[in-house]
Amino acid sequence: KRSGNSAHQMMETVGYTRQLKTLNYKIDIKCKNKKQKDFLQHLKDLNLKLNICDAPAGVGKSLLAITAALHLLKNGDVSKVIIIVPTVEASEATKIGLLPGDIQEKTMPYQLATRATIEKILKLSGNVGYREEVNLLMSSGLVEFELLSYARGRTFDDAFIILDEAENLSKREAL
Repeated sequence: KRSGNSAHQMMETVGYTRQLKTLNYKIDIKCKNKKQKDFLQHLKDLNLKLNICDAPAGVGKSLLAITAALHLLKNGDVSKVIIIVPTVEASEATKIGLLPGDIQEKTMPYQLATRATIEKILKLSGNVGYREEVNLLMSSGLVEFELLSYARGRTFDDAFIILDEAENLSKREAL
């Protein structure tokens, strides 16, 4: 059993006052077939430390992985969700060092698909304030977004980690 500062609660700073806010989103995603159902069950199994899914685009790999992660986060089984993606640059102008802003602003283009997936999951599950919930999850650090090149060497304790879009890894990154 986790202590009072478990993952299903988050700290929100309002002025100088800290308030504890319980995660109040619901997750109600229906699998379309047995393979999706089995994959989702494997993802939720805390005894399994690694799940690898190799399937064609559009079958729900990311959606189901994020669904499982949000479910485990809400239940207090993990303290955060970390979504890692490889840096795929469209051109010289979009190289991460050349983009303006701090690291959060530089990674925003890579976060858009993931944020949209989280919004879709929460919306399909019947959450009215799904966009605000996504903003709270991201701003509180309960859902963290990381580029693979910045995740190297970091230790992630008590986290559900998703390496998304792994097909875009270069040979060097895959090693």
